[in-house]
Amino acid sequence: MKRLFRIMILVLTMAGLLTACGGGGGGGEGGGPQPPAANISGEWSITSTVTSNNCGDQNGVPDYFSANITHDGTSNSFSGLFYQSGVLVASCNGTISGTSVTIPNCSYPEDGGTTTSNVSGTLNTSSMKISGTDSWTYSELGWGSCSGQSDWDATRTGGDAIAPAAPSGLGATAASSSTIDLTWTDNSNNEAGFKIERSTSSTTGFTQIGIVSANITSYTSSSLNASTTYYYRVRAYNSAGDSSYSNTAYAMTSGTGGGTGSLKITNGAASYTMNDVYLKTAGSSSWGTDQLMSTIAVGGTFTLTNIPAGSYDLKVVFQYGATYYQYSSITITAGATALVTATPSAPVTGEYKITNGSSFSMTEMYFVQAGSSSWGVNQLPSSTSIAAGGAFTLTSISPGYYDLKVVFSSGFSYVYYSTNVIAGITTWAPINGPNTGWLKVVNSSSYTVWDFYLKKAGASSWGSDLLQTYISTGGFTWTLKDIPGGYYYDAEADSTGLSYWQKFNFYITTGATYTWTLIN
Repeated sequence: MKRLFRIMILVLTMAGLLTACGGGGGGGEGGGPQPPAANISGEWSITSTVTSNNCGDQNGVPDYFSANITHDGTSNSFSGLFYQSGVLVASCNGTISGTSVTIPNCSYPEDGGTTTSNVSGTLNTSSMKISGTDSWTYSELGWGSCSGQSDWDATRTGGDAIAPAAPSGLGATAASSSTIDLTWTDNSNNEAGFKIERSTSSTTGFTQIGIVSANITSYTSSSLNASTTYYYRVRAYNSAGDSSYSNTAYAMTSGTGGGTGSLKITNGAASYTMNDVYLKTAGSSSWGTDQLMSTIAVGGTFTLTNIPAGSYDLKVVFQYGATYYQYSSITITAGATALVTATPSAPVTGEYKITNGSSFSMTEMYFVQAGSSSWGVNQLPSSTSIAAGGAFTLTSISPGYYDLKVVFSSGFSYVYYSTNVIAGITTWAPINGPNTGWLKVVNSSSYTVWDFYLKKAGASSWGSDLLQTYISTGGFTWTLKDIPGGYYYDAEADSTGLSYWQKFNFYITTGATYTWTLIN
């Protein structure tokens, strides 16, 4: 079953999915990748069969999968989501040059070891099939390595099954007392058009007010009330569905007297960049959306234009999120520019930036006050992971000492205790992989295990019982995780009465599992 699971991941990879280890090429006459022979977006059905191996697995048994691939038809890269029995098992990227699909030297963790895959395939543009072979090697610490080869075939069963990418950069400008002009950036090449929605609230009550055709990036919202703030959002659509929404933009129509003015803001901080600017009608409850498109350096300026004449409240947020400047009842006069120098308050929070220097993705992250009894909730946004080479920053953290835990896609963790967060500073934590291992206990005895103890090798005290329940007889297992790796340990498992097991001076390897089998 280990090999069949490994093959499943390879099949998903082989359909032109996984090229994290692949590379470009280029320059020189005839030396670069060729334009793709076809757009391979759509739904795919995949079959894989092992033809030879020295891993002890059976040859000739097929496995079946499905995939949704996104490709623009012009670039040499694409992405895909891959499923088995309707369950998502991989999200990968790939390359195609002409009709050739290749995945050289692609290594990734699998079932406690590492698989290195070298895949080459060919696209048949008439039948829309990809066929090829995969020469793979599997290695596992303490077990060894083996290798083999698989035949694979992928057939497209439906095209254009991918919803378009969301538009971005939505801007709103009041043109008169009854109209607001909208513009946005088109980030997709497969949309049928764009849907425009409007509300008088920044968070609720949006209704669709118009649709424009593909590649149109502007719209005029008309028949509006004077001196009223309106909020807008846009999304692309096609036969596969709607994209996610753009940012929300807003503007206030001018009064019946007409006229607009400007507001020029200077960054008066000594050392902080200006990151966000919010402007709302004086006394209104919502700050709306950030008006800045990029940060403003110390001494720099930013000007908001086409502001309907009236009274406004201003908020400027500086670096680290907790430093801000707020000004109430700024008067905007038609045809004039109001001037404001924003000086931030002293910083009261800091940031914590994690960079992933491992070959795994980070799937969970926990950050709690030092000494807390629970790790609390995952700090990564829902369905978000940090890819190898990526980074994630926690903001607005109160100064003090914290414990950090990061869980990798391999299942193993990096744990660090008592890291210090300082106000006004970004603490940087490069993490190169797990620093813990696991201990797996297999109860093959005829006695139930009720207590379990673990200590550093040679320590005088066994400490407290680590079992929250019990380990039944008949081969039941229990795994103790997040054990600091790189050390020798002693363990004791207790049953009733005088029955117990002890194991001394065994080594926990970082990113690996040590198995202890209990027998009579």
